[in-house]
Amino acid sequence: MKIEPADAAPNRPTEAARPFQFGLRALFAGVAGLCALFALMDVVGFPWSVVLAWFALLGFAHVAANAWGTKAARRTPSDRPDQPGPGRGGPGSTATERALVQSVIQLRENKRPGRSMVAATVAAALVGGSLGTLLLVASALQRAGIAGVAIGGVSSAVVGGLFGFLASSFVEVAAGAWHEAAAADRPHKV
Repeated sequence: MKIEPADAAPNRPTEAARPFQFGLRALFAGVAGLCALFALMDVVGFPWSVVLAWFALLGFAHVAANAWGTKAARRTPSDRPDQPGPGRGGPGSTATERALVQSVIQLRENKRPGRSMVAATVAAALVGGSLGTLLLVASALQRAGIAGVAIGGVSSAVVGGLFGFLASSFVEVAAGAWHEAAAADRPHKV
């Protein structure tokens, strides 16, 4: 009769199969956060509540995706039941194949903004500043004065530049991820 250690129980779920769990402290923190969000939404009114809820949802999605990606990155190939690991045969079973797979995955690298991203940011800042200034001159020059229009124009340029940077950054990252995914599907010569 073979006696197995307690940590090798066959019914124990692996980290990947374990359901999402949280404690009472996390539950209280989540309820308190939602209460603060709803109180703030009551104060600011409906249109700003929609904007506030949207940004809260984006923040939550960002944190959840980061946690999910970190958890997936920690898992080794032997922990993944769908991926053959060392000694199981198939891709990733030799050191050369593992090195090849790691060389294909480049999403963890930090990259500097390219010239196209800088150009898109500057162009969007110029367009945003120009449009903002023209709209303020046409609608509120008498009430705001020249200083108000100038501050509004600079603010419009900042918002336009931020939008241009975000849009060009999204396009660059999405295109890089698409090319890496397409390169991973192509057969490689070892």
